[in-house]
Amino acid sequence: MTTEQLQTRVGIGLILAQFSIILLVITLRFTNGFLHDEMKTTVALIIPMFAIYTTAIVSLFVLPAKPSLEPAPPVQFRTVFVTVFFPVIFVVAIVAMILLKAYKIGFSTFEEFKDMLGIIETVFAVYLATVLRALFDIKSDPN
Repeated sequence: MTTEQLQTRVGIGLILAQFSIILLVITLRFTNGFLHDEMKTTVALIIPMFAIYTTAIVSLFVLPAKPSLEPAPPVQFRTVFVTVFFPVIFVVAIVAMILLKAYKIGFSTFEEFKDMLGIIETVFAVYLATVLRALFDIKSDPN
């Protein structure tokens, strides 16, 4: 697998995950898993965590490909593993929390759910930022 193939697979996966999670929350609203205000708050918490990565991914995807006469070198297995592992675990954790909240398992209040969502986002942000910054050449804000 080349870097470009890895970028494409992880990028498309994260974009699909973002929209699928938002659709899941909206769907769960209509099946009484979330109250209207809870749905709005949940979506408002989820969108920003994906926004910077989605923006970088889309920016990379719309750039014209740089032609090369030499074949792209393969990416090491450990790079592929880490690059796929953290986003997958992150998405699974977010979906699991949403489903647990919707089916009233594990959270006695919406505040507990919000707190845990924030904690999960914060914990994974460090790893996702490191992996995706390297893969998609996301620049840190110099300020």
